[in-house]
Amino acid sequence: MLADSLLIEITNCPVVSACRNDPSASRCARVVSAQSNVSWSDYHVPEPWNGDLETARVLFVSSNPAIDKQERYPTPRWPDEQRIDFFRHRFSGGNELWTLNFRTLMQTGEHDRAPRAGKYWSEIHRRAVELLGPNAQPGIDYALTEVVHCKSSANQGVDQAADKCASLYLDRVLEASGARVIVVVGEKARAVFEKRFAGPPRNGSKEQVNIGGKQRMLISLGAPGGPDPRKLTASARRSELDSARRLLEA
Repeated sequence: MLADSLLIEITNCPVVSACRNDPSASRCARVVSAQSNVSWSDYHVPEPWNGDLETARVLFVSSNPAIDKQERYPTPRWPDEQRIDFFRHRFSGGNELWTLNFRTLMQTGEHDRAPRAGKYWSEIHRRAVELLGPNAQPGIDYALTEVVHCKSSANQGVDQAADKCASLYLDRVLEASGARVIVVVGEKARAVFEKRFAGPPRNGSKEQVNIGGKQRMLISLGAPGGPDPRKLTASARRSELDSARRLLEA
């Protein structure tokens, strides 16, 4: 499948190994250095997306994935088939129970009791319920991706890597996505969309945007913990929510 080929390409991004060998090789070096103390065999590969990208009706796009070095997560040692299973079935249906109620599978074989990633996923799930209703299924009805695919803490290196990473992969990820509604989470991701697609406006939306040969609706939401509003059910955004729901039901 085309999406699976892209998934593997992103997890094998050559810029990562170049930056590990020579920190001056690319502006991506700062985000790559978030794992500078990790051997290559244990390096957490770039995260392409989570869920069924091709069929999910909504796609959430944020800045970059957080890192938890204790998570059982793909490394360069994992075969392609296992990486595909992990990212495509991160939330359900995989060969292993990669997450349980948004709690990640740890290297110990147990699921994280105090998940950091799970807090973000839970927040995004609430936004998905606003759009899709209470039966929204993570990874099936909606998928998640980022403008920078390398993992770090507190967005380390995102500002420097955003243009390079987006130029390599963002357009192709969006082209492979079947989502009619793309929700851009946080200002770092929105700045990239503003540069490439002239929107959406901060705390607003933009309809009829041609991305990858498909007409999409772009919606901007605040990032969890940030200063901007995060809910679409607020009265000021009711018309946007109605428009998005009509598009998703069409």
